Amino acid sequence: MSPHDPLPAYDMSLSDHGFEAHELKGLTYPLGVHAPAYGEIYPLAPDMGWIRMPVPGNLDHINLWLLDDRDDEGEGYAVADTGLFMPPVIEEWKKLFDGPLASRRMTRIFVTHFHPDHAGCAGWLANRNKVRVWMNRTEWLFIRMLVADQQDEPPKDVLERRIFQGYDQRHLDRFKAQGFGNFARAVSRLPAGHRRLEDGQHVRIGGRVWQVMTGGGHTPEHSCLVDHHNGVIIAGDQIL
Repeated sequence: MSPHDPLPAYDMSLSDHGFEAHELKGLTYPLGVHAPAYGEIYPLAPDMGWIRMPVPGNLDHINLWLLDDRDDEGEGYAVADTGLFMPPVIEEWKKLFDGPLASRRMTRIFVTHFHPDHAGCAGWLANRNKVRVWMNRTEWLFIRMLVADQQDEPPKDVLERRIFQGYDQRHLDRFKAQGFGNFARAVSRLPAGHRRLEDGQHVRIGGRVWQVMTGGGHTPEHSCLVDHHNGVIIAGDQIL
């Protein structure tokens, strides 16, 4: 079947869930303030689930997506973005694997961009479930580069930039004591290869066809997945 073949539309209406929509700064949140608890899979459509993973600090959490999928081995689900590679997130993934996902099989992993809250668990999940990581080549290379760039102290030019920005000596001393290369602490080691996502590419995931849309600004080549037929976009952090 071609990516351009017509597909049945999925019912994305959330009016029957009993939640009151919330308007904020020109955006409509159809579920209002409702969100899935950790360990819960909230069904946005018959083939699409919404989960959350913890993020320390002001962000608090990240939204991730489970998409019904199929491959040569049969039915399963794909993951879109993965959460930080840190103990609380790993524990939440394990709860899902022992609970709602216990009888299901992961088929592949999609990563929108290289930031640790989106890519952190990609390598761990790929190795655990023996599946491939799909992501943009530039974003994949950024992870490989940053994981390798670890030093005992920050480079001189980084420290000089912070001095120029007005950081005091107490902050600089704390910054130097932390070493340089904290990125690697929140990202699991990626497999040696990946499946490349390119701008304009069409990818069939289960019964949907998603078009890859690459955007700059947040990261060099952030990949969004757009289901034009159903009016759905997996935006990562590109739409902020």
